[in-house]
Amino acid sequence: MSIVTTAGALSTATASGRTAVLFQANECPFCRAFAPDFRRTLQKRPDIREVEALMDFEDDTMWAQFAIEVVPTVVFFEDGMVVSRLDGRLGVGLSMAELDQALDAFAREAA
Repeated sequence: MSIVTTAGALSTATASGRTAVLFQANECPFCRAFAPDFRRTLQKRPDIREVEALMDFEDDTMWAQFAIEVVPTVVFFEDGMVVSRLDGRLGVGLSMAELDQALDAFAREAA
């Protein structure tokens, strides 16, 4: 697992291969609840690299660059390009069932 805090570091981390990036903020209770399950789930999928992007609610260019409106949000990259995403819902976050479904779809795209 990699943790990045800048857009440049994220670009490097997603430059090659298949990567799932969890965009989150420390102040977000939904992120704190979802992140451990995200880590455990990705550990079972060695074909997909796991990256966590920690963002600041006050000032972080990644919000705009990746059109993040709600955290947690998971964005899927292949060789540096965004191929799909799973957007969190305001006041709800994300569920593991949603993540599993999105990961299955992402894996099928590679086949």
